[in-house]
Amino acid sequence: MAVPSYTTNLTNIIADMPNTTGWTLISTGGGGANALQAPESDYFIQGSSCISRNPFSSSIRGMVYNFGSGVTITSGEAIFYWVWAGVPNAIGTEAAGGIQCLVGSGTGALKAFYVRGSDTYQYGGWVCVPIDPAETEDTNIGSPTATRQFFGVRWNVPSSGPSRGNPFAIDAIRHGRKLEIINGEVGNYATFIGAATQNDTTSNRWGLFQAIDGGYLHQGLFSFGTSATAVDFRDANKNISIANTKKVSSGFNGYEVYNASSNVELNNIQISALGTKSKGYFNVINNATVLKSGCVFTDMDYFTYQSNTTITNTIWRRCGIVTQGSSTISNSVFDRATGTTALISNAVSGISDCEFISSGTGHAIQGFSTAGTYTLDNINFTGYASSDGSTGNEAIYVTATTGVVDININGGNSPSVRTAGATVNIIIPDVAITIVANVSLVGAEVRIYDLDSTLPFKGTELSGVESNPSSNYVFSDVDGNEIWVQIMLSGYEEFGLRYTIPAVNSTLNVTLSVDVNA
Repeated sequence: MAVPSYTTNLTNIIADMPNTTGWTLISTGGGGANALQAPESDYFIQGSSCISRNPFSSSIRGMVYNFGSGVTITSGEAIFYWVWAGVPNAIGTEAAGGIQCLVGSGTGALKAFYVRGSDTYQYGGWVCVPIDPAETEDTNIGSPTATRQFFGVRWNVPSSGPSRGNPFAIDAIRHGRKLEIINGEVGNYATFIGAATQNDTTSNRWGLFQAIDGGYLHQGLFSFGTSATAVDFRDANKNISIANTKKVSSGFNGYEVYNASSNVELNNIQISALGTKSKGYFNVINNATVLKSGCVFTDMDYFTYQSNTTITNTIWRRCGIVTQGSSTISNSVFDRATGTTALISNAVSGISDCEFISSGTGHAIQGFSTAGTYTLDNINFTGYASSDGSTGNEAIYVTATTGVVDININGGNSPSVRTAGATVNIIIPDVAITIVANVSLVGAEVRIYDLDSTLPFKGTELSGVESNPSSNYVFSDVDGNEIWVQIMLSGYEEFGLRYTIPAVNSTLNVTLSVDVNA
């Protein structure tokens, strides 16, 4: 490939403010010599200047920019506002509209979206806020039409406020959503730090993938490759927070993998959603090579994979539905999934050594869509319904409507089942146990009892021999069953042991003691 490239589809509505042309005050008044100040070169965040306005008290005031014509905002995308208040404790709460982003058809015809307040903006500073104008606004100024030509911010200072300086400012306003990463080569793969470095340059400050203390803050769409160009992206040991974006669509934040020639390797990557409106999804669009190892995804939305995806030692914690898509998933944990099922599986043979922990509702695995024989390889289920039924919390949901579905349990525990109509048989194969003693067991009497009654009484004899012909003794039983092992050999004390059958074939080592009274 070539050196990695990081670009965006963000389009400027306005970026640099060399003067106040196109800007209008929303409510005049207040202290300060200048009602509007541009260029404001003392505390800009992007480019070389921003625009600011004078202080005021006991009122709601702001400023808007006239783009000159209507701006088309593509469905699912947003307007990105850089906003600032130098007096975070003086503004109203978020619910009272402490900081409001504006979009509309005129200076007196605007939708207002409440985005920050004294309770959510305690430390102040520049913040980049995405607003989807198709979302429901918190209040209106006048009667805005569908035209999106005027863009701005206003601040609610409910009582005593600042009396000097220009404490309210706006920097770049853009629209779009996407950060696209392509290319990457040996010694210079595409990385998260590369994306943040490009995002954070003063000339860019896109507000899409920002370096913060301890990791990165992400909002919008992070695109691994494009339909036209592949990416070789490899990174490890990073922490990413998905921003609490409240005024966008539910699918606004996400990660998408494009181009079947792409390679995406994520090792020990942790991604956590900070909000609930758009929690972030991960979608493999084209069947690229995707490797995830040691990752943790917390409070996110759905995940969709394809057959060239391999996942190991990964945790989905309180996430939405994971669609397997013929991927390989091993040694991983699905912890308290929030969807109707934790995993939609089309190839259970590709799932092994995994644990599913119930949130109290929802299935662990949904699949088994046709009649036939399947095997669950060392899969454990915790907290699901204890018996078969249709409560919605059974471990397995068999979607086949007719025929017979046989599910072999190879290790792990036995699941409860819901079926859409097929006859389901859970088959638990016996586990082979080899008894090995400190002496040869040739000639020994060996008895294996089921502990279906309390000692000293023994239960049903499961296996036994009057005179063992071999040096060891082999028998089989069901995983988890409690048994009593009894061995009698001439010259040795009678041996007895309570034993629980393990999940896999095992060796039971025993020690026989010489009978000194023999």
